[in-house]
Amino acid sequence: MIERYGVIDALSKLAVSAELQSGFKVLRDRDQLDATFEAVILRHANLFPKDVVAAAEWRLQNAHRLD
Repeated sequence: MIERYGVIDALSKLAVSAELQSGFKVLRDRDQLDATFEAVILRHANLFPKDVVAAAEWRLQNAHRLD
């Protein structure tokens, strides 16, 4: 996906997707949310559109409610 869209667009597409990625679930269950691409988006929020940052923030805040 990164090869096709580039890093910013690929992460953006994943962040706003309704589908919860399996890697997110694994990292959540291991208490490693700081290693998710959502956390990367928040650390580099200036590179992403505001709606993508908001989606990443929402997913991290609701991580334990999602499946």
